[in-house]
Amino acid sequence: MALEGRLSEFTLEEILQLIALQQKTGVLTVEASHAMVLYFENGELVSYRDRRGSAPDPLRRYLRSYGFFTSENWEHLDFIQKNTDLDFTEVLVNEGHLTPEELTRVQHDTVQEHIFQGMLLRDGRYNFNAGRESLRGLKGKVRLKVEGLLMEAARRIDELATLEERYPDESVKIRRTDKEPGDLPLGAGMRHVLAVLGEVKNLGRLEAQGRMSRFDLLQTLEMLRDVGLIEVDELAAPAPKPQESVPSPVT
Repeated sequence: MALEGRLSEFTLEEILQLIALQQKTGVLTVEASHAMVLYFENGELVSYRDRRGSAPDPLRRYLRSYGFFTSENWEHLDFIQKNTDLDFTEVLVNEGHLTPEELTRVQHDTVQEHIFQGMLLRDGRYNFNAGRESLRGLKGKVRLKVEGLLMEAARRIDELATLEERYPDESVKIRRTDKEPGDLPLGAGMRHVLAVLGEVKNLGRLEAQGRMSRFDLLQTLEMLRDVGLIEVDELAAPAPKPQESVPSPVT
């Protein structure tokens, strides 16, 4: 099956649904503001990283954007990868930066963010080449159901507008309250955000250290706010413009 065209005519969601429904094997390339190279086997997503190296690595981008490692860690990772034939995922585990379990979770989160960003695209070119040849040499493989990824991405798109009303830009200030977590059932992500909030921070700085996608961070902040552990500075609404007086008609 050869499939190509523009996203303005056939959306990424429709393309992925078709590949999953027909249980296709091959590689999908998307040339757009958010570039994507996705590999499928029998309709399941098995890789989201371009083995040819011509597109940016979404895993590297995710880990860098959300503050997983220090600059010294990155220098070490880059040195190891340049001087070995290991895949980036292998380097992460071998050098002790992530456990195999953590790598699995981070890869899933990266893929979900990748698909979510792709579904926001309104234009760009796509091309799907069928065949098993494209899968040869893949490393750091995943195996994820397309339907679940699409459902989660659609949920995020539906909820994003509401979240961004409360967190409209990176300057929004967020601070811990005096309340202690106590026995509240907080997940690891919520506890990490609380630990980072040692002082008042804006959303931009928190995002760069949050170790989760921007959407997940906003959702986490809402949960922490609901249980009274953080406060968020509300941005003042712009004052209404004064109406210009209309001169009375001359009689």
